[in-house]
Amino acid sequence: MKHLVEYLAKMGLVIAMAASLAACSDEPPTASDIQQAAAQAMEMDIDRQIGGDNPELKKEIMSEIPKVKNVSLQGCEKQGADAYHCKFTITLDYKGEAQVHDGSAVMAKGKSGGWTMTDIK
Repeated sequence: MKHLVEYLAKMGLVIAMAASLAACSDEPPTASDIQQAAAQAMEMDIDRQIGGDNPELKKEIMSEIPKVKNVSLQGCEKQGADAYHCKFTITLDYKGEAQVHDGSAVMAKGKSGGWTMTDIK
């Protein structure tokens, strides 16, 4: 039993180190990362605008905003230790109608290892 506990403790340490290294990865974000971060940024903007916890209003607003359908990544340039400036074309679906926009944003790794989007243009 003692060996099992030691083994599990070592495995926990290995997993924590792997997660930490993944969060500090030198790989630029993918189109999928940008798509997920864009959807998250839109939701955070709604949260900020409604000023608090109002699930019914948030659900109603979320049903009315465009959904991120696709991202075509043109490229990312490293900016600093943990950030990239990325250029992309984003396709939004607004009530069945596609809207295509060229854009750019700074993508940075958060503490949890996920990408966040700032300086959106």
